Amino acid sequence: MLLHRVLTALVGVPIILAAIWFGPPWLTLLAVAAAAIGVWEAYRLNPPNGTDTVNAQQEVVADAAPTALPALLGAVWAVALVLAGELAASPDDFAITAAAICAAGCIAAALWMIAAWRGRRPVVAAAYLVIAPVYVGGGLACALAIRRIGPMPDVDGAIANLGLWWLLLAILTVYAADTSAYTVGRLIGRRPMAPNVSPGKTWEGAAAGLVGAAVAAAALAMLTPLTLQLWQAAAIGVILGIVSPAGDLLESKVKRWAGAKDSGNLFPGHGGMLDRLDSLLPSFIVVYIVAAYSAAAN
Repeated sequence: MLLHRVLTALVGVPIILAAIWFGPPWLTLLAVAAAAIGVWEAYRLNPPNGTDTVNAQQEVVADAAPTALPALLGAVWAVALVLAGELAASPDDFAITAAAICAAGCIAAALWMIAAWRGRRPVVAAAYLVIAPVYVGGGLACALAIRRIGPMPDVDGAIANLGLWWLLLAILTVYAADTSAYTVGRLIGRRPMAPNVSPGKTWEGAAAGLVGAAVAAAALAMLTPLTLQLWQAAAIGVILGIVSPAGDLLESKVKRWAGAKDSGNLFPGHGGMLDRLDSLLPSFIVVYIVAAYSAAAN
């Protein structure tokens, strides 16, 4: 298992970093693939497939693949949001386009529910049908929108690609939070944070994650062209240190409902796409809001 994790990381991490560094179209293709796969995994965990899958043993049959139409609808919806994040000329354009896409998706979802749903829990099915593409596609769209934030002269007069550094800030800060929380939790963690959802998480680890995220964000602010004061970067780090484990816990809760250990097996030793994105999706949303405001202020 450890060998699989190491080999997967050795192959995957350079590909992801290269896509982030070079940007579109490589990052766009990666985000489109991640959105489609992530939505499929979400529907696989809790499939809105037109029938009631509830039984006495578990909330939803975890290994039931989604039927073609809702899976296609969700994938198209998520991919459309990703492309909106890539193509929008401004935050206002992105917001308007994303709202229009979500309105169209909700109408399509409602039509499918009216025509095909025959189960006993239509509200739950509709929620999964809508939330998965909005959350996965919206988070990845924010990542692309971050990367598109325009270049500007830094303090030395050189051109700084701020979008690249904002995106790296989001990813590396979340990685620092996860690593700090995991390490300290394993060493001295005694108080479970959410034992019924994620037994391995402790309050000691969560505190270490906050500190690690704040330190990482402050260090990145000093080492990159980002125009952030140390206290501002540390505050962003603390926020990411809160929302990233919240995203992890959210996905863990969904997997608990489904009776599944991982969202999939796409990455040997690492689980599925959602297992890799759970902490990043809410973090991308937060960093996009901060970065867009910062770009507008400057």
